[in-house]
Amino acid sequence: MFARTPGTDESGWRHVEITLEPVNPDFDPIVIGADDEGGIGVVAELIEVLGPGLA
Repeated sequence: MFARTPGTDESGWRHVEITLEPVNPDFDPIVIGADDEGGIGVVAELIEVLGPGLA
C-alpha cells in the first residue's frame, strides 16, 4: 500500500512525499521525499498476480 502527498513547484505538479506502507507489521514504512529525487529509480514492474495454488 502507499500514500502520496501531492504539491506543486515552478515546473508544475509533483509528489512531495510517497510513503510505502508494508502489509507485514514487522517492517517499517519507507518514506520517499522530494530530497530523494535523483537517487531513486524503478527497478521492477508488477505485471501479474498469481492466483491461489499458482505461486
